[in-house]
Amino acid sequence: MNQSPTIGAIAAALAKAQLAFKPAIKDALNPFFKSKYVDLAGAIDSVREALSANGLAIVQSTEAGEKLVLHTTLLHSSGEWIGGTYPIVAVKPDPQGIGSAVTYARRYSLMALLGIAAEDDDGESAHGREAKVATITGEAKKKKPTWSDEQRTTAGTLKREISEYGGEQGEQAVDALWRRMGYDEPAHVIEALETLHADVMDQANKENK
Repeated sequence: MNQSPTIGAIAAALAKAQLAFKPAIKDALNPFFKSKYVDLAGAIDSVREALSANGLAIVQSTEAGEKLVLHTTLLHSSGEWIGGTYPIVAVKPDPQGIGSAVTYARRYSLMALLGIAAEDDDGESAHGREAKVATITGEAKKKKPTWSDEQRTTAGTLKREISEYGGEQGEQAVDALWRRMGYDEPAHVIEALETLHADVMDQANKENK
């Protein structure tokens, strides 16, 4: 971990903020591993208000050198900061593969730096959280969202690579995700595909070692 010369003020602010963090609920579906997880948006939502109220802000940026890395830095209004670096490994070094790997790295780096623990979905209604994944029943079925050409291309590329690297399981995962999120907003579907893509790439990396 990297830090400013002093961290007394930021440490005190982070301790107060952590008491006000909302639960990071596992409400995003990962059909490839038949489990639920906290997606990037959910992790950010759980801490945004508490950080701001205590003079804290998160900055995440990539740096391209010999290796592509993600820098995650927690800034405090005092000028103090703490941060860390996470290597970004994309099995396929094209824009979609790198984008998925960056999303994956941002999620884990953010949760690790702030000490966020994922929670099961049992208490979701008690916290007033609405499910982000729409189903094909009820209100969601009345209006199917409109996809732009760029969104269709992005989703198509992700689906193809998940199927290619995940094999039969990857194809089944894509089919399950599409059935589950077919009437959700395109941006949410693409984010779920990116996360699934990153998990498939991570599994492929492990199997190829």
